[in-house]
This record gives sequence, structure tokens and C-alpha cells, in this order.
Amino acid sequence: MTDSLTAQFNEKGSIQYLHTELIECLIGAVPGPMGTSCIIMLTLGLIILLVRRQIDVFSILGYLLCVILPIVAGKADAGVLMTNMILFSAIFLIGDSALMPCRGMMAYIAAALTGVLTGFLIVAYHLEYAPLIAVILSCPLWRWIAALEAGLREKMAAEKEAAKEELPDESAERV
Repeated sequence: MTDSLTAQFNEKGSIQYLHTELIECLIGAVPGPMGTSCIIMLTLGLIILLVRRQIDVFSILGYLLCVILPIVAGKADAGVLMTNMILFSAIFLIGDSALMPCRGMMAYIAAALTGVLTGFLIVAYHLEYAPLIAVILSCPLWRWIAALEAGLREKMAAEKEAAKEELPDESAERV
């Protein structure tokens, strides 16, 4: 029985790739869950879904930038990203409007918090399915942020309407 790429990384602490092994990783010839092991197909799917505007670019950017933070800080090896579970969860979980109810900047904030949680789970516990666990734990937070966003929009609309009523009608002055 072969372990997934993440399990191999957790056992050895790093992934040493030769040129041929890197190509195998890119084309999906590595052990892993179905749909998460081919970075070329995931990237192509990301581009297609972004062009069709079926996923939110802000949420994906927020998530990916915060997941990369532990690698930049030197707390995690770059091999964690080669498992492709990060990209899979960014596209099909974080970017999906059925799961992520927030839009725009609020989606960026919600996804960034999920990215921080994912990075923490990877660094602290070396969890293979850290992105999935972080998404499940973040869903209530996303719902709360979406409710906050809706409340802010209603308040802004009410203030805009009140400001329109306070302004004198210019057409009446012209007569």
C-alpha cells in the first residue's frame, strides 16, 4: 500500500525530487486522493472557472496567500504545497459560492482566516487533510461574516436612501 505524497512528506520531513519525479508530480503520477494529484489539471480547471466567473478570485487569493505564509516564515517546507490538496481546496471548496457565501473583500478576509488555520494545522499537527479540516471548521465563521456583510449593505443602502431624501429636488428649483 502506498501512502499519499503528504504522508510521505510527513514521515521524511522533506521531499527530494529529481527532474523526472517533478514531472510525475505535475502530471499526477503520484499517490493521492482522486482529483488532487494533478497540478496541471487543477490549474487548468482554476483558469476555466475564473474565466467563466464561477469562482471568486478574492477568496482564492486570500486563502493561497495565507497558506504560503508558513513557508515564507520558514515554519513549513515548500513540499507541503506539492501535495496539491491546497490548490484543490482553494478551487473547489473556498472558491465555491455554495460554501463561501461572502463576496469581494469579505470573501478575501474569510478565506485568509481559513488559510491561517490551514497553515497552523499543517505546521503544528502535520495533518494530511488540513485544508479540508480548516474549511469544515471555518464554515460557521463564513456564515457569520456573510451575515455581517448583509447587515452592512442594508445599513449603507438605508443611509444612502436617507441622504437622497434630505437633498432638495433640483428639478423643483428650476421651475
